[in-house]
Amino acid sequence: MKGPARVISLIAAFLLFAPVSSRAAFHIAVIDEVMSGAGGNSNIQYVEVRQLSSGQNNVCHTRLTAFKCQADGGGFQVLIDDLGGAAATQPCVPNGAAGARWIMASPDAATFLAASGITSDVTWNNGTTGNIPTACGMVCWGAPGSFLPPTDPSTWMAGDPTKYVDCVAYGPYDGTGEPFGNPAATETPGGGTFSLTRTGDTMFSNNFHLACPSPTSNPAQATGSFGPCTPTTTTRPVPTTSSTTTTTHPTTTTTTTTTTTTTTRPPICGDVNGDAAVNIADALVTAQFDVGLRQCGVAPFSQPTVCDVNGDGACNIGDALKMAQCDVGLISCAFTCGSFACR
Repeated sequence: MKGPARVISLIAAFLLFAPVSSRAAFHIAVIDEVMSGAGGNSNIQYVEVRQLSSGQNNVCHTRLTAFKCQADGGGFQVLIDDLGGAAATQPCVPNGAAGARWIMASPDAATFLAASGITSDVTWNNGTTGNIPTACGMVCWGAPGSFLPPTDPSTWMAGDPTKYVDCVAYGPYDGTGEPFGNPAATETPGGGTFSLTRTGDTMFSNNFHLACPSPTSNPAQATGSFGPCTPTTTTRPVPTTSSTTTTTHPTTTTTTTTTTTTTTRPPICGDVNGDAAVNIADALVTAQFDVGLRQCGVAPFSQPTVCDVNGDGACNIGDALKMAQCDVGLISCAFTCGSFACR
């Protein structure tokens, strides 16, 4: 057995027999905060990552990339090309506990420490590699996902947002498309007082609002500050909600009727666990369902209707292999699902 067939065989064996705690190395994580101009210094920027599951700290050789709006020239700029450097050994972040955070910051460790009171885990020189766009842009971090740690970044395209673990678009973003077509967050990270802060766990989402910055470094989980900050009550309006208003004017009274319609985005084909991504975690859940370890429709197998990625009318190891293949880059993740329902 050679080539792709051997890869598929190994993936299948892993999916069926590996313990849940070892299911991934770095990609069950999200960008938690983005800030530019912290403390009034335009050079001080940071991106914070939060691990959604344990063991997600094998982050050596990932990338941090900024995508620009058309008014800013479009395209992308790699801020960190090979986290830790070519000779780095895993893990590059010591604390791999679920919920643990770590930060990438500019312009250097000493400047960030003086401004925030904590030492960043990774730095980039924004005078050399570039800045986080302040009013309109998208920030992406990661590498093509799998249960194996990232490898040589030169093997994948930095300008393809679908290759990253998570992306955050904001402002009137019109650059390279956000992988799942989600609208950009309204607020932006460049005000200098508040950071763009995540409000949930869904990857590639616009669930962000402005909040007092709280950069948290690994391994001690120490939280820094850039000075006094009064929490904002500003929240982002829900972009999938539309309202229509009809007003009538009788002789003596006025009646206003408001109708609100909420549109729910359909689930992504293959995203059986509902985290807005198709990856090895979905493959694992599907394989476990196939051997009777998961109950249909019960979290984490919460979206069984999008399980049948190979269109054979079933949900089984064949679908799990397709999900795993897309996660390691062997095939496209743009699946068209067949019909499947719990029985």
